[in-house]
Amino acid sequence: MTGVALLASGLFSDLGWLAERGIAPFDPRHPAHERYMAFFPGLLIITGVLSLILGTWRYPLFALQRLAVESPRKALGGLLLLFLVIAGWIAHGPFRNYPFCMDEYNFFYQAQIFNEGRLFLEFPEKFSIFTEQYVIFDEGRLFSKYAPGFPLLLAIGVLFGLPGWVNPLLALATLVVLYCFITTFIDRKTALPAVVLMASTPYFLGYSASYFSQPLALLLTALGFYFLRQFQLTEQTRYLILCGLAAGYAAMTRPLDAFCLMVPAGFYLLVILYRKKQLPRVVYPLAAFSLLFGIFLTYNYLLTGRISIATYPIVEGEFKVVDRQATSFIENLLGIAEFYWINAKESLPPLFGKHFLLPTAILTPLFALVGVFRWKSGWKWVLLANFALLVLLYNFHPGTGWPQYGARYYYSGYFAVVVLAVCGLRGILNRIGTSAAVYAFAAMLLLHGAFSATAIWQYEHRFEVVMDIWQDIERACPGEQTLVLLDKRSSLYRSPKLAAVRFVDLSDFHRNPFMDPSRLHLKHFRRLNPREVRENFPDHTPCIYRYDILRE
Repeated sequence: MTGVALLASGLFSDLGWLAERGIAPFDPRHPAHERYMAFFPGLLIITGVLSLILGTWRYPLFALQRLAVESPRKALGGLLLLFLVIAGWIAHGPFRNYPFCMDEYNFFYQAQIFNEGRLFLEFPEKFSIFTEQYVIFDEGRLFSKYAPGFPLLLAIGVLFGLPGWVNPLLALATLVVLYCFITTFIDRKTALPAVVLMASTPYFLGYSASYFSQPLALLLTALGFYFLRQFQLTEQTRYLILCGLAAGYAAMTRPLDAFCLMVPAGFYLLVILYRKKQLPRVVYPLAAFSLLFGIFLTYNYLLTGRISIATYPIVEGEFKVVDRQATSFIENLLGIAEFYWINAKESLPPLFGKHFLLPTAILTPLFALVGVFRWKSGWKWVLLANFALLVLLYNFHPGTGWPQYGARYYYSGYFAVVVLAVCGLRGILNRIGTSAAVYAFAAMLLLHGAFSATAIWQYEHRFEVVMDIWQDIERACPGEQTLVLLDKRSSLYRSPKLAAVRFVDLSDFHRNPFMDPSRLHLKHFRRLNPREVRENFPDHTPCIYRYDILRE
């Protein structure tokens, strides 16, 4: 029935029912209507045909199921290879192996700085006018606002000329850890669906092909849970040390993600040690964590002369140096708590619908909820707390764009969701029978695939427009010795080209390749006129760019 409905929608429906449900591009008056109508009917037809094939032809599904039962390691290897090919293609094809978002660009050029054996770049004070919102210029030292953990790893990719493969490989390692973690609770054949569910979600595929730091943070979170589980089973001290190292490097990568790992995992570790009457052994993970956290504090000291995790205070998701002094710890926490409480009331309802339940095919999070009640293990509370903390601490964005916005914690927390769903529903799937379970899982996978294909298609077009703008900038202002003054006007946001792709932020074009300061970009509203440019930067020829390509 599902296949017939999807096929009929693609062949005979005008998809106006989607516009009635608030999905604007399906309204004929929307600038992107024609493009969406050229894509979605085909997607519905393909999904419907696949559903009909899988529903009537048993061989493909049950051949795969037999492989998973008889040779789970071979099946896992095939899944991992397929994922790596797909993620690598997305990174270098639709995403063009390019750091489109300002966040990604900051990670990338900090990696370039590390690759040169430096912690920061040195510039005269007059260059401070070129710094962007994610760049810190402090007493002649220029560096990214972000923690050093991911740029350090990305620098290895820069060294070998393969930065675009760093996150696909990190995501691959996360899938391996997910499989190993689940097999400590259930058998290998049942663990394979968890890998498929994780790998096929649009958030996991999108982040895995990006230059964001989330894939490394998720891998470290998964490793922290896995090492803690191994200690619970074996009582070997090395796993305590490894768990502390994972949490420490997570703090060097994304401190909030590390907090969401350490609070539930640390509390559960204390429970385990108390039951085993081994509380003094808590010193091992603490010492390992302190080692890496000390390196983080030292890094901050070398940049700003201040030993503090809040080198730039965490306020509403932004980090800044304010007179070289960070806000107090208590004041910082109170400000964060107040902001998140206000924002949660406004943003969580749409996020749990448009950005979580729908892209994850609805069934997976619902299965995870059932797993909370059915899974008889203390680990369900650890994983549930991890997801809840991620939702609480990452809800400061409204969740309207690329997954770096409100949906980012659904990526970071999906590890917990998948584990809860698979472990909690193992008994239910066994009760409904092998055939029904296989068909149910295939249907979920098809829905995941449809949402993932849609997400990648949307952002491929968005990135195409972004690259068009960059090429137009180079055309309008050629030459390496050119200072580009970007004239940003609000009327541009009514441009049909921007409306067709949505969420392209013109601020992302105010980025400076500080590794090569012969090419500099400046926002026009800073009031640096061409005469002042010539006086202060005689080697640069001023050029004003007004986004004419967006007015066409």
